[in-house]
Amino acid sequence: MTSLLYRAAVRWVLPLALAAGLAHGWPAWATAPVAAPGNTQAARYYEDALSRYDRRDLAGAILQLKNALQIDRNLLQVHVLLGQALLAQGDAAAAEVSFTEALRLGVDRAEVVVPLAQALMAQGKQADVLNQPRLALAGLRPPVQAALLLQRAAAASDLGDGVQALRAIEQSRALVPSADAWVAEVAVRLRARQLAEAGAAADRALALAPTAAAAHYQKGAVLQLQGDLAGALAAHERALQLDPAHIEARVARIGLRLDQQRDADARADLVELQRLSPREPRGAYLRALLAERAGDLPAAHTALRQVTDLIDPVPLDYIRHRPQLLMLNGLAHFGLGEREKAKPYLELLQRLQGASPASSCWRRSTSTKATPTGRCCCWKPT
Repeated sequence: MTSLLYRAAVRWVLPLALAAGLAHGWPAWATAPVAAPGNTQAARYYEDALSRYDRRDLAGAILQLKNALQIDRNLLQVHVLLGQALLAQGDAAAAEVSFTEALRLGVDRAEVVVPLAQALMAQGKQADVLNQPRLALAGLRPPVQAALLLQRAAAASDLGDGVQALRAIEQSRALVPSADAWVAEVAVRLRARQLAEAGAAADRALALAPTAAAAHYQKGAVLQLQGDLAGALAAHERALQLDPAHIEARVARIGLRLDQQRDADARADLVELQRLSPREPRGAYLRALLAERAGDLPAAHTALRQVTDLIDPVPLDYIRHRPQLLMLNGLAHFGLGEREKAKPYLELLQRLQGASPASSCWRRSTSTKATPTGRCCCWKPT
């Protein structure tokens, strides 16, 4: 298959998802809920919301937490859990509001600094993560400092400062020698295309935490970029055995199964991906690939439109740090025949990454008539 969509997604975009710094998790203790509200009805709403949150029923949890706040707007523990649920649902701006309100009400800063940093980064506020006084390290316990330093590393990497990112990772590692810092280092190294160093960091993470899904995923990302597709698939499958809800590993496995012409398996994985994360733009992109393979051009276009509907509203300050989102939206707009809309995303990607498959295809597209599914050229990724 020579489709622009297929080659970009499977061989370049999808393996770089977490490598480009999409997210870094935070430890369970950093999000542990505080005591339930004193008001009986509010407490019921809160307990039901907590149960729903644990089951990943985020919409239901958010509804119940808002019900509790209608009874009492000053329930700081409700604001904390609401921020976590909103962040997990992808509403970073609203999550920041909830965490900020919890801080105003007097919640222990250690409870919210890490997810607050994530909420800021999801809005393109990387500089705030590095500079905001409310995210200062002073006064936090070492484990919280270590987790926050990994967020700083991700922010610095987004801003193009790999040296500062690695320095923050080393500081985190000195405070808490855990696999998390090595996992974070893989992402920074892959962004710099330092594959050997990334592989070594992934191996260290696995040595420290052999049952950590994130470590296996990152090892798979390294192997995939090195061209070892069989090893990458094994690593991603191990990650999913350990954590069936691991989005990045599932996205990567879908891409590899497409590469192997295992469309039925890829489709089954895609159903699960969209159940776990309905607003994941890569899920819509992958659906477009499968529809294109089946010759269903209307379905492919519908899926591409979903990609653009999901990414277009995202602040450019956030997208500019995410080459995979720039490429996805640029290719989706191009596949829809919307060259002028595709152009700023692909040009920004070219400025960010230099010569890339997408920029090459964009240059060729000016003199090549694209089909409705976006076939414009045949290239191999660098």
